[in-house]
Amino acid sequence: MKPEPEAKVRQSVVILRRLVWFLLPLGAVIGACVVLSISQRPLPPNFHMTYAITQGRSKVQGVNLAGWLVADFDVTPTSEIFKGVPANVSAAGEFSLADWYTSQKKKAEMVAKFTTHRDTWITEDDIKAIAAAKLNAVRVPIGYWIQEKVSESISSADATKLAPLYSIFAPGAVNYLDKLVKVWAMNHNISVLVDISAALLGQNGKPSAAAIPASLKKQYGDMSFDLRPTKASFNATKDLVKFIVSRYKDDDGFLGVGILNEPEKKGEEVTYREIAGIYRELYPWVRNITKRAVLTTQSFGDMQHKGSSELITDNDHTMMTFSIWPEEPAVVVNHWQEWHKVMVADAAFKDGDAGLNSLKDDITGWTGSPLFIGSWNAAKYGNGSVPAGEQAAQTKKVLDVMSQAAKGWVYSNWKHDGSQKQWGWSLKDLLAQGIYSFSRKEGLNRLEQLADTYGTPLQVYDEQMIRDNARHLLTTFRAQFPSFTQFYAVKALPNPAILKVLYQEGCGFDCSSTAELHICKTLGVPGDRIIYTSNYTSKQDLAVAYDMGVIINLDGMPALITCMSIEITSYGNVIFLTPCRRYYGLDASMAHLMRPGMYGAYHHITVPARELDHSPWIKANIVGDLCENNDWSYDLCRDARVAGRDEGVSRFGKDRDIPDAKVGDLFVIYDTGAHSHSMCFQYNGKLRSPEVLLAADGTPRLM
Repeated sequence: MKPEPEAKVRQSVVILRRLVWFLLPLGAVIGACVVLSISQRPLPPNFHMTYAITQGRSKVQGVNLAGWLVADFDVTPTSEIFKGVPANVSAAGEFSLADWYTSQKKKAEMVAKFTTHRDTWITEDDIKAIAAAKLNAVRVPIGYWIQEKVSESISSADATKLAPLYSIFAPGAVNYLDKLVKVWAMNHNISVLVDISAALLGQNGKPSAAAIPASLKKQYGDMSFDLRPTKASFNATKDLVKFIVSRYKDDDGFLGVGILNEPEKKGEEVTYREIAGIYRELYPWVRNITKRAVLTTQSFGDMQHKGSSELITDNDHTMMTFSIWPEEPAVVVNHWQEWHKVMVADAAFKDGDAGLNSLKDDITGWTGSPLFIGSWNAAKYGNGSVPAGEQAAQTKKVLDVMSQAAKGWVYSNWKHDGSQKQWGWSLKDLLAQGIYSFSRKEGLNRLEQLADTYGTPLQVYDEQMIRDNARHLLTTFRAQFPSFTQFYAVKALPNPAILKVLYQEGCGFDCSSTAELHICKTLGVPGDRIIYTSNYTSKQDLAVAYDMGVIINLDGMPALITCMSIEITSYGNVIFLTPCRRYYGLDASMAHLMRPGMYGAYHHITVPARELDHSPWIKANIVGDLCENNDWSYDLCRDARVAGRDEGVSRFGKDRDIPDAKVGDLFVIYDTGAHSHSMCFQYNGKLRSPEVLLAADGTPRLM
């Protein structure tokens, strides 16, 4: 067998093969690194509805899940838990119900019935239907017994007496709340507000508060609801909020906690001072572990209307001037004031339309913490029926008013079993009847309404989001630098209404012109809250800033020399010298001549007085008096074009040959007729330049 002839391989192919074999292992390593890098990338940003609500992008449109984790005979009178129980016991609330089962030695039966009730009254299908209806939140009432044991903050003596008040209830409610927050809310993009409907010993006399009836008080220690510090109710309620927030703070489905549902005044035990005290006690604790969770607070029912901005907090029982964290009021976030406006039992709605108009006035006139309507429905005063032909109009009128609240609303209720309640109590029924329909695009709908009203183009600003962002920024920086102040650049948005909001939130202002200084002066901003930072500033403008007592920030030696000439005291100056460059700063800018900045247009520039006296020519950069980096004349010189370079495209008169000018000289910029004055703007408070027409006979005429 003849050997195969030796193959001739070119040297270049040999080198290529060797290179491939050398690079193959390296390529595998690189590939592994790329795969590893991709696999370790962070998850995409979270778009759960909770974030849209807490960040101000959406209002709450929710429903109350009444009768589920707190028994409510009015909502579910046909439930298994009430069968065989005397009607007066069922109507008194869950504590009376549990006591009856215990007294009848039927605890096991009670637990079985409550398990069935909780399994069936609210299911994932309900949450799915709520989401399908374009609602974005649920409010779930809970009772203190969800902890299933006495609060750790209660003294041992009181704990012994209070233990039966926990053990008497059917256990396991927290498992259903877990499922709602951790599973269903995630599956259907629903946000969950947990409401303390029943605090220990009952914050009101309603059945939903599960208070101990007078007939049973002696049997259970003869104690009553008391919010004074060190009292059992005070400590138990605090610990319940801490229990809920700690358990769900990292769950996207968790919106926050309603601290006390419908508190009632009661002697010295429950006054305005006491409810304000527990709110203030809880806020900093919650904020230490999470910035996101919303806390809602309620005033007493007869005080849920607008108050007077002139009242001090201690005298303002409407809580319009209330600060949940008086030590740092400017940095409070995600605190909402909650009102309940169910018309059925509220005498203010006896005359329906007048009552709604009054409520609208209260909502629109409210200037306190963002307002949230935590309970309302379309039922009329006195639970009267609404004729079928009037139902659509009635529901729309009520919804339009409730939708004025800054943080949205919760409808009471999602459903009832249909056996007793009058029309308007079940949103599920109203949806089935086609009376209500909602959209999660409420922001888009609102924008479309604004566009229809005001036309387009249109600038729209969200006051609450501006306030929230300002507070968040200040909170973040002051955590590390307690004396930090944010000086907002007025040139960015010199609208007095916006600046007033920022000033109220603790911001100072950075001004670049006397026009901006005067805006701040009009708003009453003191000089130590203003920094004046300007380019190529005239002596007159510096004098205005000095007279206002503002902080003057200089950008060069010429400005310092000018300050010295008007006897402005200087301190803390840091001067950076750039002796190798020559700049001429003009009182014109891109606010007056946009074409160089926008198009890279070339304009010839001269200094007539210096040309006439044969001053020496130098290389210089010619700039305007705005601080933005496009305020240069674009010098598309022939040399740059020929060389294919673009270094002149982003400069105004870079290295321009020009006579050596002096302060006060006139510069002439040529060929500025087309697309110049017509494109002027007022950035930095700049005024438009006058336009003068030289008539054929040489007479100037201001146009």
